Amino acid sequence: MKTIAKIAIDGSRLFCGKKTGVEDFGWQLVWAMVKNQDLLEKFEIVIYIKNWTKAAEKLKKNLPKKWQIKKTLNLRRGWSQLVLPYQAWKDQLDFLIIPSHSLPIWDWTRIFKFITGKQSINKYKRIYVLHGLERFEAGDAYGFWDNLLGKILLRTSYKQADQVLTFADVTKQKAEQLWGKAEKVKVIGQGAYGIKKILAAEKSKKIRKAVKVLAENKYFLYIGRKEQRKNLENLLKAYKIYKKSGKKVQLALVGLPGHGYDKLKLYLSINGVNEFGYVSLVEKHFLIANCSGLVMVSKAEGFGRPILEAIKADKPFLASDIPVLKEIYREAGLFVDPNNIKAIVKGLKNLEKQAEKGMEKNMKNTRQLLLRKYSWSEIIKQLQEILMLNEF
Repeated sequence: MKTIAKIAIDGSRLFCGKKTGVEDFGWQLVWAMVKNQDLLEKFEIVIYIKNWTKAAEKLKKNLPKKWQIKKTLNLRRGWSQLVLPYQAWKDQLDFLIIPSHSLPIWDWTRIFKFITGKQSINKYKRIYVLHGLERFEAGDAYGFWDNLLGKILLRTSYKQADQVLTFADVTKQKAEQLWGKAEKVKVIGQGAYGIKKILAAEKSKKIRKAVKVLAENKYFLYIGRKEQRKNLENLLKAYKIYKKSGKKVQLALVGLPGHGYDKLKLYLSINGVNEFGYVSLVEKHFLIANCSGLVMVSKAEGFGRPILEAIKADKPFLASDIPVLKEIYREAGLFVDPNNIKAIVKGLKNLEKQAEKGMEKNMKNTRQLLLRKYSWSEIIKQLQEILMLNEF
């Protein structure tokens, strides 16, 4: 089939060893594009990387025709701002997709015109994924300079992008209030791979430890950065009250430390709290498949994919009653005010009841609708339509 457009994907964050949720989205998006290659057969696709890794080699072996991984000049610093835009301009792309990073500030078409006085024919369109506006909704949960730089990069990326993809209408509306041009923003979704009781995961030292600690009692599960934005302090305070009421369900915290972690150390010794570091995808699936329910009472979120993974595993969840999560997950679970500790305590008790007695029929129906809407095949269809219609 004749190629109608050439697409490049920023692969700088795809092959990180310990991925954040943003980085994992990029990785899963690329795999979903590979698995749904029939929808993208009219496009030639290249993934730019800084260096070869085992994960990159594995992906290369599974690439369809018209796909390639291209190693570029490896700059230790500034690759995304210098090398990436130059390579995209040099290769005469039609689209550059940035799934897990900020958009390059430098535009080589403008640099070329500035140097030569001529208009460059190598002009490509930039597609930027806006994961969320947590820095504007929970800015106090970040360090001052980190938050300032993050806000600058969000604004610059949004302004310079030809197309912005995000995950909720409330995020689109907020971005329009901040920076305008809502017409270039498309709301898409995310997907989640199937969660199975993977017996092979028991061979993992981390899983053996988790099973040993949690085997005698059921457990609630938190997955994500252990940072201030995730509101773990309120969760742990609420869990302490929950345990004092005679409840036995334990709490497993999974993820790497983040900003504000030092403040959380005071609460990690609470009876029933079990802390784990970063876990692999297989380990994460195992923990979700065997938990009593997922807990996510963050102050701000962009999508909250662990909730979708819990839904796919047929597990109940307790989440923050914030606009983004309510819009995406509607009546599929339990929601509480993240600033109200008593409400979180009550939510944990209700979550335990759901785990024991099952979910209501209307909740199950909502979940089935969400799983059809938020599947990777559906997301790739939406991406294909954006590329084909070229509506920007």
